[in-house]
Amino acid sequence: MNVEAFYKERIEAIWADQIKEHPETSNDEIIRIGYAVERELPCQEVLFIGMNPAFKPGVDVEHGFFYDVNPPMNDFFKAIVNFNYDTLRHNTPSHHDLLFVRHTNQKDVEVLLKKGPFKDFLQKQIDLSKEIIRALSPKLIVVLNAGACKLFNSMFTRVSDEHIEKDIGAYAFEINQITPVLFSSMLSGQRALDIGSRNSLSWHIRFILDKLGIKC
Repeated sequence: MNVEAFYKERIEAIWADQIKEHPETSNDEIIRIGYAVERELPCQEVLFIGMNPAFKPGVDVEHGFFYDVNPPMNDFFKAIVNFNYDTLRHNTPSHHDLLFVRHTNQKDVEVLLKKGPFKDFLQKQIDLSKEIIRALSPKLIVVLNAGACKLFNSMFTRVSDEHIEKDIGAYAFEINQITPVLFSSMLSGQRALDIGSRNSLSWHIRFILDKLGIKC
């Protein structure tokens, strides 16, 4: 799915509306540096989900843009590409951040979710992310971040499904249909999965896809 083609105007409108409705926030860093969103979601089998893209002052450019996961623009995406190849044997992973704002400290983002002038701004991103995920309709979702796990739980409805919960060992959520979801930690950085946990996650993903009749 070409995210840029289908959603660029609506993503840019979120920023434009924020500046129009709350001009006092226009110079705030989280507004000024713009968005970062994946250009495409090429793979429907597995969707990897994060919280929001990072931003490094003095390194990253301040403007909204769409990026390609591969070739990776940083170590975070390099880890996802490598993990995806080890698990699914291809170099085109689908990865989507639930929020489009570029900010490294996720605790700050969680605080902003509750603040008056930014609450609607972030809610519009959450609503659009729900639409994007439903449009892709992945067979399996893997959430790779503790903060994203919490946010994902608030966005979609968890349901009881004995086959998904007991037979394949995943949570079951209503997306378009009942979809298995795995909650995990990041693949890179200080809080990254250790090698054993990383391998276990890879095996679990392949096991679930096999149970779903999807070969990789």
